[in-house]
Amino acid sequence: MATLTRLLLPAQRAATHFVEKPVTPPPAADTPGPAESDPHLLDLAVALLAQSPTMDTAELARTAHQAQPATTEAAWRSVIHHARAELLDRPGLTGQTGLSRATLQRLWSDRDSNGHPPAVMLGGVMHWCLPQWQRWHEDRAAARVREQHIEAGGIDRSGDPDELVPINALAKILRHKDTSTVLGWRKTPPAGSVGDLLRAEPDGTVEYRNQVVPAYRRSRLWEAAAQAPARGRNGAGRGAGRKPTKAYPWAGDARLDLARRLVAESPDASTSELARTAVRVADTTPELTDTAEATWRQIIATAREHPETT
Repeated sequence: MATLTRLLLPAQRAATHFVEKPVTPPPAADTPGPAESDPHLLDLAVALLAQSPTMDTAELARTAHQAQPATTEAAWRSVIHHARAELLDRPGLTGQTGLSRATLQRLWSDRDSNGHPPAVMLGGVMHWCLPQWQRWHEDRAAARVREQHIEAGGIDRSGDPDELVPINALAKILRHKDTSTVLGWRKTPPAGSVGDLLRAEPDGTVEYRNQVVPAYRRSRLWEAAAQAPARGRNGAGRGAGRKPTKAYPWAGDARLDLARRLVAESPDASTSELARTAVRVADTTPELTDTAEATWRQIIATAREHPETT
């Protein structure tokens, strides 16, 4: 006689003798692995796609492996697949970056001078790899900020204005070759703005070389450095003909005026929200375009710290 399999009722399935095997959720498919996150591998993958956009992924992986054998073919297949999945045409790039098509077209037209990433032609339409494009644009914006705020004989205003840093960072801001002078100031503060800063309460503490040391907001160091004498910043007078440094980042910049207006209109909005708004507004103003959102966050922070408009 055939044995019939008896179906378990819900109550029986809950009994102690019935144990369901837990289901392990699959890993997120959109999380890039180590190989896909390597910018050098991604750049080579996009370059190969630009040369042979219709070539099979496995064949491209073999070509890439021959060019860089330290990376396995399996890893190359993953990188190339990731690069293909991230390709966007110009309207898609507009939607992801917030930049207008006119701005994107201008950046592409200037590719010989600005190092714009290559385009991959699909169906006669240009596409760009989004993570590669974003990395290029952010690096370009950071370079322009460094050029603008490191003046001849001036101070280095690069970095996050709200970051807490040890007093050693003042050496780089003042463009000293080493930190010996600044470290000496901790015991004997000089006259003037830098000495006033060192005699005042720090903004917090950070760990530096396995020690907890006083820390200051980078913007506070900028202000003290900007008011210090240019030559050595240790009490000597400013050299003849030296161009005065700015009292704080972006002083006199039209972007700071826009940031102040946005802060005044939406004082409760977060810095990130205001930065995204600034990107959209600036994109319609020719002299304010091509400023990355990360840079706008710094400008918004400065606008909040220095709300005055005169």
